Amino acid sequence: MKLNFTFISSLVLFLLLTTNIINTSAQSVTAVATNSSCPDGGKITATATGFAGIVGYQLKKNEIVVRPLGGSGFQTSNVFENLPAGTYDVVADDGLATANSAPVTITISYTTVVASVAPGTVSCGSSTTSLSVNTTGGSGSFLYAITPTTETNAPPIASFQSSNIFSGLAVGSYKFWVKDNTCASATLVNTTGSVNNVPAPDVSAFGLSVQPALTFLVANKHLSGYRVSVGRFERSGNLFMTAAEASSYTVEVMDGAVSVAGPVAVASSGSTNITVPAGLVNHTLTVILKNTCTGNTKVFPVSQLGPGMHLLASCPEPQAMYRLLSYSLVSLPATITYTNQDGTGVGNRTFTRTGANDSFIYVNFPANSKFDWKVVDASNEEWTGSHDFTTNLVTNATQWNSYVNNCALKQGSIELIMNGVQNSIPIKYEILEAPVDAASLVGYVGNMQAEWKNDYRLLLNNQLYFPKGRYKIRFIDAGCYNGREMFVTAQGNEANVTGVTKTANCSSFNFKIVGVFGTGFEQVVVAGPAGTVGLVKSSTETFTSMPYGTYTVGLRIRNQTCNIYTDTFTYSAESSIEFDSINSGGFTCTAGGTGDLVIAASTTIPGATLEYSINNGANWQTSNVFQNLSEGSYTVIIKETGCGNQRTVAVSVLSNIQATINNQPVSTSLCEGSNTVLNINAIGGTKYTWTYPDGSIHLGKVQNLTNISSANAGVYSVVVEAGSCVTPPQTVALKVVTKPTINVVGAQQACIGVVKEIAFNGNSAKEYTSATSFTELTTTYTWTNDNPAIGLPASGTGNISFTPTNT
Repeated sequence: MKLNFTFISSLVLFLLLTTNIINTSAQSVTAVATNSSCPDGGKITATATGFAGIVGYQLKKNEIVVRPLGGSGFQTSNVFENLPAGTYDVVADDGLATANSAPVTITISYTTVVASVAPGTVSCGSSTTSLSVNTTGGSGSFLYAITPTTETNAPPIASFQSSNIFSGLAVGSYKFWVKDNTCASATLVNTTGSVNNVPAPDVSAFGLSVQPALTFLVANKHLSGYRVSVGRFERSGNLFMTAAEASSYTVEVMDGAVSVAGPVAVASSGSTNITVPAGLVNHTLTVILKNTCTGNTKVFPVSQLGPGMHLLASCPEPQAMYRLLSYSLVSLPATITYTNQDGTGVGNRTFTRTGANDSFIYVNFPANSKFDWKVVDASNEEWTGSHDFTTNLVTNATQWNSYVNNCALKQGSIELIMNGVQNSIPIKYEILEAPVDAASLVGYVGNMQAEWKNDYRLLLNNQLYFPKGRYKIRFIDAGCYNGREMFVTAQGNEANVTGVTKTANCSSFNFKIVGVFGTGFEQVVVAGPAGTVGLVKSSTETFTSMPYGTYTVGLRIRNQTCNIYTDTFTYSAESSIEFDSINSGGFTCTAGGTGDLVIAASTTIPGATLEYSINNGANWQTSNVFQNLSEGSYTVIIKETGCGNQRTVAVSVLSNIQATINNQPVSTSLCEGSNTVLNINAIGGTKYTWTYPDGSIHLGKVQNLTNISSANAGVYSVVVEAGSCVTPPQTVALKVVTKPTINVVGAQQACIGVVKEIAFNGNSAKEYTSATSFTELTTTYTWTNDNPAIGLPASGTGNISFTPTNT
């Protein structure tokens, strides 16, 4: 019986190329990372197992070969050092088998060294102060030095000190150098700091709201001795002398041309009290305020106060007021007597004051009366006078002030003197005219808040401040001023802020609030890095040499605590020198010869360039290439010229350069149709010239060949030119393997019990070593059978011979 079967449908035939069969299942490589606290200080150690030959190692980062230097080939050492942070994998190869490690990550804990100096201030240009260098990042172990700001070369090591404090610094700017002591790749950075002269305003700018007074050493006690009490000095706008300003001033008490006390320092806050000898009552005394920086002086007369007895009002009832000040020359207890001049005794009163009253006490009297008053104190000193209530004291109201709102723009109060009106009489007002910006207030009726004496403050919706401008108002009261009209004005501060300008400096920066605003404003650091909070500059000054970080700055009225404008911003620290350890290094053109070393670096300092030294700073060059160097490791200092920051790095010159195909040196066999890469691990060459097997010339370090064929087979060579030498040709051979073919086997017949033989034939694969030279490779035919029931095994190799069976 015949058995018919079709070979193609029943059998599957494979071709197996028996050359270069590699079993990689037993090979492996592991990688262990060593982290570092120094820049480029990472290390990876590889361990390979299962390889038969000598193992070479290669390190990749993001699929790019980073070791060996130059980006191709393998190295014999299993240790990769001087690595930056990142994730890497290791490739191990012995020419027969290849294995890849799992990814391993290096962590570098070193952060950029950032140095900053908070500005210092002196109030007198000839005085000095200290500045401290604040340093973050780095290893934490530093040395410090100081130079003029114009210096861009680091000072000698002997000039450095372990302390970060520099004392005795006069007004001016300075450059501070910080050297990291720990890491081999030492960092040297610098920053600027300044001592600013913040002189107190000229003495002519200061006044006193209350005249200095001769008073008792213990208030209202004549037996305690005497002193002169001087209130707090202030400038226009009710701006009190600050503690910093007070440090530049003294006061002295004069009796005519003779000094009787002082000079003494002005108190940093509150009053300044100066003890004086007895016997000065009724003498002409003065207080001399002196600016100790300029020597300028200003004279203030000294009052000698008795009791304050004043006529105040005639509407709606007569009223007087009195006060016995704590800084008066009235010794307590004191007796006060009011006596009606008409002799009737109506309204007469006598009382004793045992305590001082610095605020007025108000006393009502009969209409159209006249009274005498007398005060007798504990020392039997007597003061007398009279009050006449027979005249009408009500005149036109006057505006005595408008206090600006120091916490908001274009707002001010309206303060009036209601002449002849008793203290605390209820008064209202109506707005008849208002500024354009406040036109909606026309018709508004508001209250007036009584102050001391017959002073009143207009309230707007129970608030103190009005929009800036001129108003016309009408009074509404019990008859004293009812229906009268007057013009009043609300003052106000004006400022148009456009933002904050920021400019880079050496490891620091400068900033200033900009816009249109007057000299009565000041800038303040509301929040910021250590040592900066509370720093103040005038409206025209710039904050200089400020440390990097996040700031909130405010604009405010001088000596106030509330801001009318704030802005928050961040100015980030940047490394001033970026070093590329992966692409830095060099090669010798011949074994035992010399070559060039290339440094890959950049700077972030605007306008700066880099200089390099290979002899510890003895000499510098602008080129990043060092020529004619032997194989070995070198220490190079990189310096940027803008500020003088430095970074010290370790780099190597190698002698074992190799041309490679797909990272394999010597030779490589690849199947036709593949893609391949030619490369050479010569870093820093100026020219790479490849010669292909066909004699054609190609330029470039890396050559990409795609869809290769037998025409690409042969020896490739590359010559590398450096600044100081040229290498001999470095060669690598590419072998191209063509694919084997098989002739088609037609339908077959077989008889049961009769041996059936099937022979296979075709074209063998060829390995080309040049476009025309090749070696035939042994080819094995492997087949499978999907119907073993016919008596043919499920699979086999070579020609077929079997005895069919009937299923």
